[in-house]
Amino acid sequence: MTLLQALHALGYDSPRWVSPSGRVVFTDPGDAGSSITKHSFHGGADVLEHPSTRDWWTNGGELARDVEAMASAFPSFRIATEADRPPVWEGTIDTGYGLFEIRIEHRFDHGLPRIIPIKPSRRGASRGGRFMRSPHLFDSGTLCVAEPSDWDAARDTSATVVAWAAHWHACYVMWFISGIWPSDGVTENE
Repeated sequence: MTLLQALHALGYDSPRWVSPSGRVVFTDPGDAGSSITKHSFHGGADVLEHPSTRDWWTNGGELARDVEAMASAFPSFRIATEADRPPVWEGTIDTGYGLFEIRIEHRFDHGLPRIIPIKPSRRGASRGGRFMRSPHLFDSGTLCVAEPSDWDAARDTSATVVAWAAHWHACYVMWFISGIWPSDGVTENE
C-alpha cells in the first residue's frame, strides 16, 4: 500500500503542507507554512549544471523573493551569501520522528538546488548488519526531492525546496522504520 492509498483510506484526500518546523501536515498552516507543489522523487546520476554567466542572485528582486518566502515559511533557516557564489540556506527539518539538518545550495544556472544532508551526514539504515543507502538519492549523496523539470525558477523558491525536502524526509522516516518507501512524490491531482 502506498502512502497515498493509506492516506485515502484514512480520509486524507486534501493537499499537504509543511509547517514552519518542517512537518508535513494536512491542514493549511496559514501564512507560516508552505504548500507542497508537484514533484517526483527519483535518484541516480547527479543533475549537471548548465554553463551560465548570469549571476541571478545579484538581481535584488530574485534574491529578495527567495528571502521573503523563506522568512515567511521557514524562519529558522539561515542564509549565507557571497558575492561570487549563489546563496546557501541551512536549517533543520523536524519530522516529528527525528531532526534532519540540511543545506540547500543554489546553482549558478538557477536550476534545481542541491539538498545536502548535514546531520546525519548520510541517509540510510542498517539492514542485516550492513548499511543500506536510502532510495531517492543522487549518486553524490544529495537528496533527490524532485525531477529537475519540476523546478521552475520563476515560480519556485528555497521554501519550495524545503517543503519538498520535508516530504522526502517524512518518506525517509517511514522507509527507515519499515524498509518501504511510501511515496514517489506529489502529482498534479493531490
